[in-house]
Amino acid sequence: LTPDERARLAASIHGYDISPDMVRLSLVNLYLHGFTHPRVEEYDTLTQDDKWNEVADVILANPPFMSPKGGIKPHKRFSVQATRSEVLFVDYMAEHLTATGRAAIVVPPMYSA
Repeated sequence: LTPDERARLAASIHGYDISPDMVRLSLVNLYLHGFTHPRVEEYDTLTQDDKWNEVADVILANPPFMSPKGGIKPHKRFSVQATRSEVLFVDYMAEHLTATGRAAIVVPPMYSA
C-alpha cells in the first residue's frame, strides 16, 4: 500500500467490544500492526442504541455465540424480536451495512458445514 492508501485504510477502521479487556487487546494488536491511532471503543451494540445510525461498507465480526441465561434485553431498534445474542448480532450487521456492503462473521466449528 502507498502511504496515502494506508492512511485512508487506518482512518476507516473502527471497532466496538463490550469487554474492556478485548478493547485493550484490539488496540494493542492494531498498534503492533502499524496503526498508530486505532479507534476501538467499549460499546454494547445489543443494549445501547446511540450509534444505531452508523453504517459501514465492510463489517468483520467474531461475536459470542452464547446468550446469557434468560437471554439479552436488547434495545427496541432491531428488526427482529429476539433475545438470543447470535440472532441479534446478525441482524445488527445486516442493518448497518451500506447498500453494497459486505460482512464476514467468524462462526464456531459446530455451526459450519
